[in-house]
Amino acid sequence: MHLHSLSLVLGIILSAVSFVFGLGTSCTSPLGAGTAAAGDPYWLETIKHQGLAAYNSNPGGYQVFRNVKNFGAKGDGVTDDTAAINAAITAGNRCGGGSCHSSTITPAIVYFPRGTYLVSAPIIAYYYTQLIGDAKAPPTLLAASSFNGIAVIDADPYIPGGGGAQYYTNQNNFNGKLAGSIVINNAKLNNVPTAVGVVGGAVVLAGGTTTISSWGQGNVYTGTNSAARFTQGSIHAANKPSVLLDSSGKIFGKTHPQYAAYAVSQFVSVKDNGAKGDGRTDDTLALKAIFSKFAGCKIIFFDAGTYIVSSTITIPAGTQIVGEAWSVIAGSGSAFKDQASPQVVVKVGDTNSQGLVEITDMLFTTVGPAAGAIVVEWNVKQPAGQNGGAGMWDTHIRLGGAAGTNLEASQCPSSGSGGFTNCFAAFLALHLTPASTAYLEGAWVWLADHDLDGDGSSQISLYSGRGILSESAGPVWMIGTAEHHVLYQYSLVNARNHYMGLIQTESPYYQPNPAPPAPFTVNSAFKDPTFSVFRNVKDFGAKGDGITDDTEAINLAISSGGRCGGGSSACNSSTITPALVYFPKGVYLISTPIIAYYYTQLVGDAKFPPTLLASANFEGLAVIDANPYIPGGGGAQFYTATTNFFRSVRNFVIDVRRVPAERSQGTGLHWQVAQATSLVNLVFEMSAAPGTAHQGIWMENGSGGYMGDLVFNGGKFGMWVGNQQYVITTLDAPSIDILHRFTVRNVTFNNVDTAVLNHWNWGWSFQGVMINNCKVGFDLLQGVSAVAIVDAVVRDTPVFIRSAAASRASLSGSLALSNILLKDVPTAVGDANGASALPGGAHVVIESWGQGNVYSGTDPTGEFKQGPIAAAHKPSVLLDSAGRIFGKKHPQYEDYSVREFVSVKDHGARGDGSTDDTRAIQTMFNKFAGRKIIFFNAGTYIVTSTITLPPGTRMVGEAWSVIAGKGNAFADQENPQVVIRVGEKHSRGVVEITDMIFSTVGPAPGAIVVEWNIREPNGHQGAAGMWNTHIRLGGAAGTELELANCPLGATDTEPCMAAFLALHLTHGSSAYLEGTWVWLADHILDGQGSSQISIYSGRGILSESEGPVWMLVTEHHVLYQYRLVHAKNHYMGLIQTESPYWQPSPAAPEPFSLDSAYKDPMFSETDTFSWALSIELSKDIIVFGAGLYSFFQNYSQACLDARNCQPQIIDIDSESVVHIYSLSTVASAFQVSVDGVGIVEESDNVNGFASTVTVWSSSGKSRHGGDQVHAEIGI
Repeated sequence: MHLHSLSLVLGIILSAVSFVFGLGTSCTSPLGAGTAAAGDPYWLETIKHQGLAAYNSNPGGYQVFRNVKNFGAKGDGVTDDTAAINAAITAGNRCGGGSCHSSTITPAIVYFPRGTYLVSAPIIAYYYTQLIGDAKAPPTLLAASSFNGIAVIDADPYIPGGGGAQYYTNQNNFNGKLAGSIVINNAKLNNVPTAVGVVGGAVVLAGGTTTISSWGQGNVYTGTNSAARFTQGSIHAANKPSVLLDSSGKIFGKTHPQYAAYAVSQFVSVKDNGAKGDGRTDDTLALKAIFSKFAGCKIIFFDAGTYIVSSTITIPAGTQIVGEAWSVIAGSGSAFKDQASPQVVVKVGDTNSQGLVEITDMLFTTVGPAAGAIVVEWNVKQPAGQNGGAGMWDTHIRLGGAAGTNLEASQCPSSGSGGFTNCFAAFLALHLTPASTAYLEGAWVWLADHDLDGDGSSQISLYSGRGILSESAGPVWMIGTAEHHVLYQYSLVNARNHYMGLIQTESPYYQPNPAPPAPFTVNSAFKDPTFSVFRNVKDFGAKGDGITDDTEAINLAISSGGRCGGGSSACNSSTITPALVYFPKGVYLISTPIIAYYYTQLVGDAKFPPTLLASANFEGLAVIDANPYIPGGGGAQFYTATTNFFRSVRNFVIDVRRVPAERSQGTGLHWQVAQATSLVNLVFEMSAAPGTAHQGIWMENGSGGYMGDLVFNGGKFGMWVGNQQYVITTLDAPSIDILHRFTVRNVTFNNVDTAVLNHWNWGWSFQGVMINNCKVGFDLLQGVSAVAIVDAVVRDTPVFIRSAAASRASLSGSLALSNILLKDVPTAVGDANGASALPGGAHVVIESWGQGNVYSGTDPTGEFKQGPIAAAHKPSVLLDSAGRIFGKKHPQYEDYSVREFVSVKDHGARGDGSTDDTRAIQTMFNKFAGRKIIFFNAGTYIVTSTITLPPGTRMVGEAWSVIAGKGNAFADQENPQVVIRVGEKHSRGVVEITDMIFSTVGPAPGAIVVEWNIREPNGHQGAAGMWNTHIRLGGAAGTELELANCPLGATDTEPCMAAFLALHLTHGSSAYLEGTWVWLADHILDGQGSSQISIYSGRGILSESEGPVWMLVTEHHVLYQYRLVHAKNHYMGLIQTESPYWQPSPAAPEPFSLDSAYKDPMFSETDTFSWALSIELSKDIIVFGAGLYSFFQNYSQACLDARNCQPQIIDIDSESVVHIYSLSTVASAFQVSVDGVGIVEESDNVNGFASTVTVWSSSGKSRHGGDQVHAEIGI
């Protein structure tokens, strides 16, 4: 408490009142000094005290104001008043005595009238206490000659016998690296010999009678120069605008107003005028009336309490407010819940208003959740010539952590299990608008990180979007603290004339999980700093000259912005910090791994792919590491391998040839990833020296993904891989010389010791592999369950496939080969002992060959084969001109100029996750389809009705831009509506979609996320397709299908309906879907990234197309993952599914109802699980690799041991013509059913963790006698 002379206080107060004008109230008689005589008591002593502690267990009986004389103190300078004073402080079971860390429900003002109080032991200042003396005649606390204790007033006593423990928790400062930083500014010395010295007498800066303008000791930085300059001398002196200075040229300061010269008659109590302050009653109308009536006429006294307001309160110019022990105004209710439409709780002056405003001893806050609350909007400008005429003293914005806020440990524990929705404290704490001025002294703008009640230490997870935003032209004086807000603590935009000292901040303890701006969205109206998705590595200092070590600059480009990585246990995944890290052409020297963070695309120049060149002294696991091992972590890694989603690397040459050949550090890529990941257009250059240890890709485990258009030159291993499931394809395209000296057509291995070492898997599919002059093509170790290879050419290689052990009469690893050409390959299939299961030769064609159990039609008896197997009829529409399965490169438009692209954000779309972008997006497609390539800048684009993509559309996302359907249009499963319609029915033309995500904001039980009607033009295979584009439902920030709304096992399914149908390929369509994942989330991707959730999508992929169709992966939908009805000419490889974890509770089709219009399969009382694959009345369906998994029953994995989590997983009617190669299932009692009857039993095909069938085929009823098998081996 500052104690000043009466004359000084009176002078300031009288000066202030002379400038009261422009009152925005009904006041007609401006406030005067009153008639308080010099001998009258200070107003605080005589005003009626009606304050209460709103959330105290006995609010009516608890006394906030205490006069020490009422507790026996005499103040006569003779009587020992220690016990009486301490009794005044402690009365009412308050927080102190060493047993309570903190409490907001026992506030107190302890008042000392004028006098002299003899003190013989410390006055113990309890928590949440104001000790206030008479401001007119400040009392004296006189230590007795026998005084015993640390201090006359002790705010944090040491507990006797407590071993150094104290009453309260003390936050200690951390040590820095410097010996001490000193800044001296405008210091006038008068006969001071030494200005700065050291112990021992050495002089650092001489003194005398002088003025030190600006001097410093420590590290000095200037502008963008990152190099520190240690200085011990003159430093740059800031320009101090005159508006910030007093008449003597010093920084202006204004004493805390105490109104000592005013009579009590000049004060008005809010409680005497209808306000309750009980923390429950809505006091909005009462407070508005009080401000309207008394601002400028009276000093408004807020009796102690918590005043709830449900709409904006405006404090007019002319207002003087005094609180009692930090009286609270709290915004509560629906007005403050929507961050898309933020509303002000306390508005200080209307926009552009001017006048006196003084606010002392108050707290402004919210009752949560309040995601849309702007707690204080400060508009008022001080009167002309009246510095500091608009300000706050000892007034704070405190968000959460206190009783009554609903933002405490019970609702929002530090684990984050409270979710985001219920734990929003504010949109913005304090906004200084452009025309305002402000004097803020001792202000604390705090988002609570722990409870202030209870044990006073429990950490909590709350979310306040922004701390202090100033757009003021000044003058502004800020002396205080802002802590724990999400986007920023202080943000100054177009601001001028600010003095800030001392400011102090703390970042939120939970970041980067989630990382900013989550769980808020960026709002440009409030000048939010933007998160940069696109990063050019050269903007971060990379040179690309092949000489400079660019490792640090590249990793900075990847990691900047508080992204999800670094090995922090707090972040296993995040969808809110995407990044596209771009490498211009050049050679980038790398000495340690490039760490590829979660949700990152590393993209090189597609015209001139850059080289990542490992230095000769390279140290680390690989040039690019997608999941580093944490040093000293006992095998722990940055991310969980099986949920390491959303990665892409494309257009690079990765060259490790400078690394000594014998060192395994010569590895190009550590790629331990899962779904929605891709490697495209990469060349690996490795040493071909004898004994080389180099390898291109090392993948020890993971769960899925896509690779295409890769070349491996040299090395011990091209690919050393182990994974649950993976698909690798080559893409047939015209020869385009874009990789410097390489022509790219196939996934090619040249001069590698072993092209592919497959360490373990449940299922791998290789399509279009070229192996030239290697020692071994495929080395399949004991842990390999199933491998399928289609369209391979092998030249000058002794062994095409080598397995760890011979398989002669029973299943020991499944192998399926289709359309293989061998040239000068002595052994086609052999084992490690040299035995041959299939000989090779100078020229051998393997049309269809397999090893493993083979089934046909409804015959439940499998036959082990090691020889020719059923060759599927491959319709010509699925093949390229060479007879191989067709593939098309990921379009990158490298031959197009930037003029051929148009940005959706340049044409009105916002992509901010809240604005309805429907009209803007549809206008874009209508205007530019077939004319421009439409670029979707990174963001989430909300649409509230169907968007139609016309023929001719080419669209490109940026780090998986999102289009999400939201609202009533998608709310009725009885009337499902399309979110994204690709072409009208029976339309024909080019559609190319790359790097996008289609989704919903829940609940959306009537959403058909993508309806695919478009058909490729004649003669243009694959012209209608999607690449690296996914349908992702729930689990991600902004979907409202997250942990807070849909926790594991939630019984209310309505809020958790994500979609009616994910993808519908209609009758006349064709589709090329590469690297596409159709996923209903089983866990959250933000927060800690692992908590399971219960959400529901009715159907995965429904295809009624007659083809051609090429497609991949879908998971967790209720009725089915794949459903083919009247479909033809489909190539599906590798398909992978997971059944919903909650089934059979509820049992399929619940919580959806069957809809015959969408060809739903029927379910009986015993059919309670989703079908992974359901086929009816379809023909020429080729599945080349399938991993169909059932891991749970109602979230329990007890069923895995018995391998019967569900009874059936595939159902194919007897009319359909289907070939399934390399089928792996987990925990389904029957692997294949026909017409709903189980045929192939899982127990007959156990092959490690999975059960494997090499081939199952059906010719349909029209072809009696079973399949015709034709296999030709030509030499």
